[in-house]
Amino acid sequence: MRLATFNMLHGKSLTDGLVDLDRFADAVRTLDADVLALQGVDRGQLWRRSAQSAPGAVVLDTPESPLTVVATHLTLVAGWNSHQLRLLVRFVRDLPRPLVGALTIPVAAPVRQIDHILGVGPVRPTSDDASLDLGVSDHRALVADVELYAEAPPIPSPGQR
Repeated sequence: MRLATFNMLHGKSLTDGLVDLDRFADAVRTLDADVLALQGVDRGQLWRRSAQSAPGAVVLDTPESPLTVVATHLTLVAGWNSHQLRLLVRFVRDLPRPLVGALTIPVAAPVRQIDHILGVGPVRPTSDDASLDLGVSDHRALVADVELYAEAPPIPSPGQR
């Protein structure tokens, strides 16, 4: 199963400042994702500080088992992002497992990773993740292939990683 997360910058292209749904759809289609978590889907809405901490979640039926997918956008503002993360932990605490989360990499010259796909429970990566410049945002899309299985593998101790 291919998971992808993408902060779409309100759908506004950096090259010409336009919102072009066909261009955006073509770019996202190249991800070939089974599950796509979008952030920055707020064009025309009033920006509220609390809105960035409100995650979205869905439980999907897959052939292997239900899969809970959570997506959110955390701020880069120190202190506030810690508060948002604590709220997120509380939000996901009782959701069904396995659970994957998409947390929303500057395009031109990434110096640190700020977008992530995380998994808890019986889900594991089957390939290295990839960050892709789709040309329609100030973020890169992040893609990871995963598989679900009946039981979670043992968590390696720090010396085994």
